[in-house]
Amino acid sequence: MTDVNTIEDTGQLPADEDSRNMPDVTPRVKRLVPDEATNKLYTAWLSLIPRLVPDYLTYIHATQGHVGAQTAPKDISCPSGTCNLKSSSILCLYYYSLVRNGLFPTSPSQPRIAVSIDLLDFYFALFERSADAVTALAGALKTLYTRRGFPIVNDKGEPIQDPFRRGLGYAVQWYDRLRSIPEDMVESALDECLRKLYPSPAGQCSRLLQKRCPACFGGNQFGRSFGKEGGDVHVALDATFSQRHNASAGESPWFYEPKYFIPKEEVDAVGDRIAAARKKTAKPYQGPVPESALDECEKSYEAADEKKEKTHGKKFDDTGLMALVCRHDIVLFLANIDTPGEQQKYAIALLDRLFAHLPMEATVAAFYDIGCVLDRSIHLYDFLPEEVASRLIFATSVMHAYGHQWACQLVYNPRLREGLGWSEGEGTERIWSKFRKLIGVTRSSARSRRIWLLDRHADAINRPAREELGNWIRGRLKKGVEARNVAAHKDLAETKTSLDELRKQWEEQRAAQLSVKRHAPARLKKELDSVLNLLAELETVETAMARLQAQVESGEEYPIVHEYIASLKRTHSRAVAKVEGLYASLNVPHDFPELKGLPLHFVRILLMARDLKMNIRKRAIGSFFEWDKLSRAAGGQDQPLGTKLHQQTQKAIAKRTPALRTAIKKFNGYCTELQAMYEDDWNIPLPHPLPTELAALRDDSSLLADVWITPVVGVIPRWLQDAFIRKGIRAMLALDRSVEERRRLGCEADNLCRWYGRELAAAELALRLPQYTNISFLMRQKLGELMLLQVRWRNPLVSDLRFRSHTEEAPRIAARYAGTETPTAIRWVYVPFQDHPEEPDQTNPDVADGETVIACDALEELLEYDDIGDLDDGSDDNGNAPVHHLSPKAAEDVAVGGRILPAIPTSGYGRYPFPEHDMARLRQARGLLSDDCINSGAQVLLRHFDYGARTRGGSPALLSTRLVALHRVRTDDEGMWRDCARSAFWERDVWIIPIHRAIPDLHWTLAVVYIKKKRIAYFDSFAEKAAWEEDAKVLYALVHKLRRLATEHGYDMDDLDDHWVTYPLVTKALQHNGWDCGVWVLACIGALLCGYHTIELSEEEIAEYRCRLVALVDTMTTPQ
Repeated sequence: MTDVNTIEDTGQLPADEDSRNMPDVTPRVKRLVPDEATNKLYTAWLSLIPRLVPDYLTYIHATQGHVGAQTAPKDISCPSGTCNLKSSSILCLYYYSLVRNGLFPTSPSQPRIAVSIDLLDFYFALFERSADAVTALAGALKTLYTRRGFPIVNDKGEPIQDPFRRGLGYAVQWYDRLRSIPEDMVESALDECLRKLYPSPAGQCSRLLQKRCPACFGGNQFGRSFGKEGGDVHVALDATFSQRHNASAGESPWFYEPKYFIPKEEVDAVGDRIAAARKKTAKPYQGPVPESALDECEKSYEAADEKKEKTHGKKFDDTGLMALVCRHDIVLFLANIDTPGEQQKYAIALLDRLFAHLPMEATVAAFYDIGCVLDRSIHLYDFLPEEVASRLIFATSVMHAYGHQWACQLVYNPRLREGLGWSEGEGTERIWSKFRKLIGVTRSSARSRRIWLLDRHADAINRPAREELGNWIRGRLKKGVEARNVAAHKDLAETKTSLDELRKQWEEQRAAQLSVKRHAPARLKKELDSVLNLLAELETVETAMARLQAQVESGEEYPIVHEYIASLKRTHSRAVAKVEGLYASLNVPHDFPELKGLPLHFVRILLMARDLKMNIRKRAIGSFFEWDKLSRAAGGQDQPLGTKLHQQTQKAIAKRTPALRTAIKKFNGYCTELQAMYEDDWNIPLPHPLPTELAALRDDSSLLADVWITPVVGVIPRWLQDAFIRKGIRAMLALDRSVEERRRLGCEADNLCRWYGRELAAAELALRLPQYTNISFLMRQKLGELMLLQVRWRNPLVSDLRFRSHTEEAPRIAARYAGTETPTAIRWVYVPFQDHPEEPDQTNPDVADGETVIACDALEELLEYDDIGDLDDGSDDNGNAPVHHLSPKAAEDVAVGGRILPAIPTSGYGRYPFPEHDMARLRQARGLLSDDCINSGAQVLLRHFDYGARTRGGSPALLSTRLVALHRVRTDDEGMWRDCARSAFWERDVWIIPIHRAIPDLHWTLAVVYIKKKRIAYFDSFAEKAAWEEDAKVLYALVHKLRRLATEHGYDMDDLDDHWVTYPLVTKALQHNGWDCGVWVLACIGALLCGYHTIELSEEEIAEYRCRLVALVDTMTTPQ
């Protein structure tokens, strides 16, 4: 922070203008509405910021990728020595000079303080992660200056309490507006270039949605059905009422145009449309869920009550936020809530805005905690146009689904609904967790400032989420599809029931439990209570009559007794008439003929058990989610709760647990009563008792099913009485969801690849067009960021070849449009070799000059591989390995000479990083290769030889050099699995395992495991028999351990317990120096990938091989 006037010799820093003149004792009345002076100040800032853009671009261009250095003070001297030195204080009015030199003013006119732009950039980066208010930075600066001997005082020499807060606040606010302008310029340039390259974007989403989530909106095929395909896009809606705004914080003038917030006028217009629609007569609509079940869902959730106040109306003017997010937790749009309750207009407005950016045929599945209620409202009233409503379905979010009625879950629970895969609709909850840190700042900020902070934070959390889309797809594929598939197959094996039978049982269950008659007894229960109360009255009357009758029969004369008997008979007659009339009004025989003849007490207990189980289910699932939340917070998956909050939450859960157990015991008592009264001819499936322990209750398959309250015709369905069938149905649904999820992940991976190609071509074109010269350095930075995405977005569902082809094609597309030709690049590779590591400057220019490389390439192109038959290892009947010399003339499986020397690729490859120090090792003629050299070099060879298409024995898996070392030190299973899982070794036929021996000397060897043939081939350039025999035992144990790990993670592998054969690939030493062992191992890997079984080169040829390998690595990698 620098004073733009001067820092005088008094050792004191001036405060900003407002702080200098601010009275210290007179309190000011806080304004809720900006006054004229504030409006003029904001107008001055808005006018100044655009004029600072050229100088700001000059500064960031000069400092991009460079470390800033402090300018040395100029030495002013007179050559003649006769000049008089004079100093003057000046007033700096040139904002452009400030910004061009990396300083931002704290006032739009006559600033006294300027703030370093680098400091402001750092503050924004810190704010995105910690949300520390500007007061923290202002206080830290004051403390720092005071400790360094610069006390901050006013004109009277009195210390200022808070000298920097206001100036820093203005600098932060208006510098953010300045830095957003170049960002918008880059995006505008890309938009324009995309329109030039792809002028007809019909059938695509808007550019805005594509930028926010390329996985969801980057495709060009829309119109998928809601059946097995589940629609085109999955989004989630939810509101939070923690992001409130204090009315006392007031308002400030407008200064920022939000990117994510829907304007209030648009939301209010939707509200007016809803109010007008509700005044009309509701349309006839019969949904798949009975109305009584939906009514219960509406009563259960506060979100469904639009009139319920969730905040203090007078204290807060903005009461919350509602967000629309995609299934990758990327914010699409936000709506500010300024009403007491969660009204439907906010959800409808967000959906309206989404459909405005989608193609006309796009279909959407919206996840909402009260999606069932909103779905019914949309069908009853014209909240949305028919062309939009027909392309929209609703589902409840997973966490809230289990609080709904079971009939509602059968239709709206995404785990039970066809087509929705493993989408869970809980992205909004994770978004609110990331917004939580802003609560303290935004609640007390000015109203428009709050919108600015929330909008910019949404952009900040979207950026890393977008970059991690590839990792998201990989994680969902592994944990959401593969792991659940394994568990589902295991459950299916236990049920011993075919999938066709399980599907049939599931359809029967849905049809039965969605029946209207299954839910009408809610009215019946209320009336039955009245009947039973009357019956209790009748029992009292009958008891009194029996007592009086006994007195009469005893012979005692009580004249009044006859009057009592007559009165009781009249009362009894009236009560009987009431009971008969009330029971007749229930019309049980007509509406529910199945219940005809059943005792009322049995029916009442049955209905009470049904209602009690619903209550138990809601409480139990709430407790499950709370415990899971605590576990995830403790395990690091969610934000930590803090010790106090963690203990309070545990106490609250523990306090509710006894009530839950009491309800379970009462339900189990009902089950016992029903069992005692039950008669076989009633044919009503009785409920089963529930376990009282929460752990056992979580795994109980009958918890989610309602109590059956009507008799069944014929045999009781298997899904109702057989727990294994219910378990099999759940496994079947899990398999269906996994298939749907894999299909959707494939579409998303394809969308990422397609968007990457278009965006890269647009960036290349912008670099070639003259109108964007002023931001060319920013465009190059953008291009670099895009290039990194091909690594970050790499996933098993899209090959690297597609990303590389887009990377290669983008410059050609841009060059064709810009009218420039791309010259054919001729790459001359000169690879220096060091005779000794201590002499880095000595090189051998004759080892790999350009002519040698091109000549070798030509020979390689002319060489055709011979057909290779099956390998006969020559082992005898006892399994002994052959030890004879494998000469090139005796077998075609031995690679010699140039046949495995890799050629420099003539077509471009996407480069990946290679550490410079490891490259230096490889370049040295006597350099010892490290683990990274071997691992990276093997990957280079694998890529060069077309990913092992001609590997002898089947497809190869290149395992890490660390694997054997981890096995020797007995690393835990998770550590081993992390190291080798990416190779997918369980799907490969040949495992190539480099081994780094440390005893007696450092030495590289290689093991080749042929899984199907159960053979282990061992390559050692020294041909040491002792090392081979020792490592063979380790490798045999390692192979079985890897099979066990694969099986435990759900991947099937053949049994490995048959007879195994081990044999050396070399029986005579090939190496006679102490530094080429790593190169020999890489040469053997290259031979294997070419389709040979072993290698035999001379030491001169292995030196040439190192040279060729360096050239190949240099071509296909980039220094790191």
